[in-house]
Parts: sequence; structure tokens; C-alpha cells
Amino acid sequence: MQRSKPTKFRVLATLLLLLIQFTWTVPTTQAEPASLRTERYIIPLVKNFGIERIGVENQVDDHNRFKLVEFHSRLTWIGHIPSVTKVAVHGEVIVGETTDSLFIFDTANPEPVPELYKTRQSWQSELMARSIPKDISLNTPDMLPDVLPNRALKPWEYRVMDGWLGQSDVEWGGFTIITGWFVAFVAGWYLNRNRSILLISIAIGSFTNGIGRIILEQGSSAGVGLFFEPVVCCVMMAFGRGIRAAFGPRRPPLNTPPVGSASADGISPS
Repeated sequence: MQRSKPTKFRVLATLLLLLIQFTWTVPTTQAEPASLRTERYIIPLVKNFGIERIGVENQVDDHNRFKLVEFHSRLTWIGHIPSVTKVAVHGEVIVGETTDSLFIFDTANPEPVPELYKTRQSWQSELMARSIPKDISLNTPDMLPDVLPNRALKPWEYRVMDGWLGQSDVEWGGFTIITGWFVAFVAGWYLNRNRSILLISIAIGSFTNGIGRIILEQGSSAGVGLFFEPVVCCVMMAFGRGIRAAFGPRRPPLNTPPVGSASADGISPS
């Protein structure tokens, strides 16, 4: 008994499941240890204050990697103390060291201002006056978290979708792009062969590039995507049309009438 060829529904359903599996099986909501990261991120400390780790591309030297910043709901940052080398939190007070001084930063104040000290003795005296142990343990900023969620380290990647389903805007942008490719494949599958795929692929590619790369990812690849996405969608539409030709129903071959039978004009050959 011959096996039946896959139906259109089965082929499309299989491709859709593969698309979903490819997109969601590599979650990045858990980030790698902060000490191993080289890109820009923020370690939250208390309230809206945290330590910003400058990306390698913007780093001047090893002593200027971390700075104490204040971040708001609109994801705007206000720098307070640069070149932080060690830090600790006691209640609402942030204390630590920089490359050339020690500091106390009391976030309980409505408009906190960093208090800098040149000597450790004067710094410890002020700590004791605030009921803070003078031998408080200080840590380098990149050793504070073992593993933090990516949303805590890089909140600017969750502005548009607000971390829906635990995915960042970059991941949602990638999902949008891949979904556009799948839509182009389906469109090529069902599109009449007499119709041109060029204009439709340009429309699908431009739409997915605008949503995925410009609005969600907001990266420099948006300009490249203006050309790249329509080309990929055109290829996917051509691929869908080819798969349809391979799995679609075939026309039965024309059988020539046998000798002696009635021909098309009704005259029986001798």
C-alpha cells in the first residue's frame, strides 16, 4: 500500500511548529554571570540607584568601568559618582570607594548628593556617626550578583513589550522577523503562479523590518533590513511556490488513443 503524500495542512503545521520551537527553545531571561559580561548593563542597588557597567567599546581604562547612576521610568540615567571600584549597601545608604576617594551616598534624602572623603579615617568616622559599621564589607561591582535576570541588568531592552512572556524587545523583534519569513512562505504557497512575488515580498519584508528591527530592536541593523528582508521574503515565497509544486496534485498525463479507436475528429483510422 502506497503512503499518501503530505497534505498542505500537515506541511504548514509542521513548519509552524518548527518555527515556534526555534524561537522559544533558547530563552535568555537568565543572564550569564555579570563578572563575565563585557557589554553595558546595570546592577540595581537600592530604589532607583544602581551601578552602571560601561560597555567595552566605551571604556577608557580599567578604572572607569563602573559608575553610580540614578535611573527613572523613562530609562534616563543621571550619573553621580564615576570610577567606582568597590561598593556596599546599608539600608538606604550606598557606600564605597572610587579610584581616588571614598564616598557615602544617602538615598533617603530627597535630592541625594555624594559625600566624598579623601582619607579612610574620616570616612569611617562618618560611617560610625550614621550607625554604619566602619568595617563594612565592600565588594567590586561585578561580583555583586551571581546571576540576575536579563531584565534587571538591561531594562532598556524591555521598553516596548514590557517583558511579555518573559522575552525582551530584541527577542520579540527576532520572532517578528521569522514570522514574516513564514508568512512569505505561506503566501508563496497559495499565490497564483501568474502573480508576481516581487511586490508582495517587498511589502512583507518592509513591514516586518519596520516592526521587528526599527520599533522593537531599535538597532543599527534596521537600515540593512530595508534591503535584506524583502530579499529573504522573496526567496521564501519562491521556496513556498516550489514546495507547493512538489507536493501539490499533478495533472494526469494525456493518453494517446490506441490504434483503431475513434480519434478526436470522429474518423476511425484504418
